Amino acid sequence: MQRVVRYTLSPDGRRIETATVLERGLTVVNQPTTGTIVGTRFYYIANSQYGRLGESGTLERPTGAPARTAVRVIDLRW
Repeated sequence: MQRVVRYTLSPDGRRIETATVLERGLTVVNQPTTGTIVGTRFYYIANSQYGRLGESGTLERPTGAPARTAVRVIDLRW
């Protein structure tokens, strides 16, 4: 499932109380990873290309179009 989800934790941090899908179904979102919050915006790597990581720990050559990393921004004020 290629999506970005916000989880709200319990006060003790041991349980997920709510899960809110922020983005899903976008073709650019493929194995999203690392993100950070700056003010009210969440910046994340939308297509990490993690699937290209070979057994030796190196990236395999992309097939088809050249691989490009996409960064997405979500405004969290809503």
